[in-house]
Amino acid sequence: MELDRAASLLLAGDPQVVRNPYPVYRRMREKGAVYWHKPDMPFVTTHALAKACLQDDQRLLTRRAEDRFKLDSLSEEDRKRAREIVAFEALHLSGMNGPVHQRVRSAAVRAFTPSRIAHLGEFAKKVANDFLDQLAGEADCDLVQMSYRLPLLVLMELLGAPHEDADMLKSWGDDLAGVKGFAAGGVPSEKIKAGHDAISNLRAYAASLVERHRKQPNNLSLLSVLVEARDGGRINDEELTGTLVIILYAGHLTTTDLLGTGIHDLLLHRDQWSRLCADPNLAKGAVEEALRFNAPVQMMPRIAAADMDIGGHRIAAGTSVMLLFGSANRDPAVFQDPDRLDISRVNIDHLAFGKGVHVCIGSSLARLEAQAVFDTVSRRFPEMRLAADPADLEWNPHPKFHGVKRLPVRLGRDCGRTA
Repeated sequence: MELDRAASLLLAGDPQVVRNPYPVYRRMREKGAVYWHKPDMPFVTTHALAKACLQDDQRLLTRRAEDRFKLDSLSEEDRKRAREIVAFEALHLSGMNGPVHQRVRSAAVRAFTPSRIAHLGEFAKKVANDFLDQLAGEADCDLVQMSYRLPLLVLMELLGAPHEDADMLKSWGDDLAGVKGFAAGGVPSEKIKAGHDAISNLRAYAASLVERHRKQPNNLSLLSVLVEARDGGRINDEELTGTLVIILYAGHLTTTDLLGTGIHDLLLHRDQWSRLCADPNLAKGAVEEALRFNAPVQMMPRIAAADMDIGGHRIAAGTSVMLLFGSANRDPAVFQDPDRLDISRVNIDHLAFGKGVHVCIGSSLARLEAQAVFDTVSRRFPEMRLAADPADLEWNPHPKFHGVKRLPVRLGRDCGRTA
């Protein structure tokens, strides 16, 4: 297939391409460190250049643009909703730049102390074991149930929110995430309304959490850190809400994909699964290799703040530059035999969490969650196998977020609950 056609199918979420985009990435890399899909759409394909771009936060900025909504084709009411969605997205850490980003991030990062992360890691192990207890009596089950539920409950624990609210927040987060794609044909009206309604609900919920915290302080939560920052004048109410929301839905969606896809890949590579089962201490390395091999976030845009050169290519100010994490993580210039899963790799310099000032604020938590799941599942169910033809599995159609939607497995013998 002609490469530009394949790239178009990838961006459109073609099921056959998004399940395995790596052949397309490889062909792009072979064309050069920068591949122009269209005259105004450069893709950065190599590890070295993508990493350099991520670290160039002065000239390459994050931005949530209105373009994807195709505003001219919308009703006046939907245009207003779309613009309010974009304004709210600008309150997320991933949509901020410069001193504003530094100010808000420095407030939020105080919640991710080593002791708090360690507590959440132990909580994740308990949740994993509890889920496996429920699944142990089933011959076949969908392991995405756990990969979806576990990070959500961990985030509720981090936020200091009632665990019983998890499904409600997940629904709102999904509705807000639902306006991220549709770059080719615009966002459907029903998606715009759902996303806009989700913002209203999340704002109201954040206000109720703050009020609840006033009455019943939880000094171990992210919310307590943000309320303290708000009361101290370091962030405002809108920034508090935006930070809660981005950590909730971004942290949940990507970790769900890491867990589900990571186990999927291990089960497909039985030699690596057997190594992990024989030595669960390899779980830490298995997580890093899972992040490299099938990164939950496959690509990330940056906007050129001024005319600049990237890899010998002139990039005009205002151009959206797409950094291909999935391609960079399979770059043979950095990773030997990059298309092979190898949980014993060392010093894996993957870009799954980004680099520079926008490196994922929850990366340490996501790693611990994945280690807890990989360790617990491999100890308890070493005989586990896929219960479906891998070719029949459905993948997330969004080209940016890479994850399997269902993971039917046959658990096999239960070796018992782990500590």
